[in-house]
Amino acid sequence: MKNPFYALLIVVGALFAVTAFAYGVMTLHAVRTVADAGHRQLQHPLLGWFEQYGNLALLVQLGILGALTCAAIGTDGYWDRQASLSESSHEQPGE
Repeated sequence: MKNPFYALLIVVGALFAVTAFAYGVMTLHAVRTVADAGHRQLQHPLLGWFEQYGNLALLVQLGILGALTCAAIGTDGYWDRQASLSESSHEQPGE
């Protein structure tokens, strides 16, 4: 049997990467806006959301990644034993 925490780590890791990239875009946009203070530009709603909740989103996702990593490592032995039991039950006697 496969450890399901690894699949969750891939999903949450990809989400974290997208969030971190969007947060970086928001930061660059804010720097550019400060440089062009004379030209008022409309802000995309997603960038506004990241200004308010970006730090929290990154910290929560990082916490989830940490918890899933501990869960994946901590349950490896269990999933290995389950796989061994499953393989041994599929072997036929006398082989």
